[in-house]
Amino acid sequence: MANATNLLTNGSFELPVLSSLSTNVAYYAHGNTTMPGWTVDMRTPPVGVAASPYVQLTNNYAFPGLSATDGVQWLDLTGITGRGAGVLAAPIATSSGYYYDLSFDLGAAFYRGSFGAATVDALVNGALLGSFTSLPPATTGLNWNRFTVSFLGTGAPVRVGLYASFSTASSNLGVALDNVVLTSRLAPTPAVPEPATWAMLIGGFAVAGAALRSRARVTLRFA
Repeated sequence: MANATNLLTNGSFELPVLSSLSTNVAYYAHGNTTMPGWTVDMRTPPVGVAASPYVQLTNNYAFPGLSATDGVQWLDLTGITGRGAGVLAAPIATSSGYYYDLSFDLGAAFYRGSFGAATVDALVNGALLGSFTSLPPATTGLNWNRFTVSFLGTGAPVRVGLYASFSTASSNLGVALDNVVLTSRLAPTPAVPEPATWAMLIGGFAVAGAALRSRARVTLRFA
């Protein structure tokens, strides 16, 4: 059994509608909840790493050639420039015995030159699930790649977070995120052998036992 319904709200960052705000970009700082279903969240950077103070909501008209994968808006996790900024989803209830699959599109940018590789860290309740990287295209555009990572539900609520990496191997500009989806599926249970399989197993044990008894038999001869 699987639930294909997206458990996250506004996973493609289509709200708020930027065109209705008469802008093509909007900057949101730590703690901002303007994007339904998400809270902007900044992690504390390591020493010597410049942190971004914003994330940047962007539409397809802001930078010609840089377009969303789903809808007309996408999120730049580096904001103006920097690393470590991200978004934290609203709490999601989980069920014990279910797997949860987190999928998202990650894009690296080329705009008037390459911005370099884009790396995103995926976290659940603050624990790192994995880091994922897209390489930039050779010409103007966003090289989007889709990634999926899974975790097992415990029955407790979880918060999914996606952040621009602190790694200096990742760009501090143009780490694009779109089409974030969380779905659930029932964890598989161990298969129960069919009756015929049980019969074969029991027969095999019987043959093996007989062979061991025969091998252990000792014959005494008296002259």
